Amino acid sequence: MPYVTLAKLKAGLPADITAQLLDDAGGGVPDAANWAAIATAIQEEIDGRLGQRFAVPLDPVPPLIANAAFVLAAELLYQRRGFYGEHNPWTKRADSIRGTQGQPGGQVGLLDKIAAGEVPLTTETARARPSVSVITEPAKTTSAAGNMMS
Repeated sequence: MPYVTLAKLKAGLPADITAQLLDDAGGGVPDAANWAAIATAIQEEIDGRLGQRFAVPLDPVPPLIANAAFVLAAELLYQRRGFYGEHNPWTKRADSIRGTQGQPGGQVGLLDKIAAGEVPLTTETARARPSVSVITEPAKTTSAAGNMMS
């Protein structure tokens, strides 16, 4: 199962823009081969980062990964048409997923945080420590009859 589908991409981007970004023949229709190459590249990038901690490919695809794959795919689509860096509307979001290590002031990306265990992959991941603990015992200020002890 791919991490991002063309249907999800079409739902998140206007149809005419999606067609322009994927159509190399000029017919106004997204090219399935172009999309397959992009979906494969995105899955390989994500699997390369998460494969050090999880069995990949992930199936079912966690929503966090599906959303990350959508952003990475959108960035790659715009790059296909020559939009790089600040000219690409998806680069900042993709950098937060991928990380910017090696750049001045670089940050660790979401995928690396997941791979390191700093961010849970799914909401079902058990916490290391519970948020609240309650210890209860009977009060020692009253007798069994309910009277104050002296």
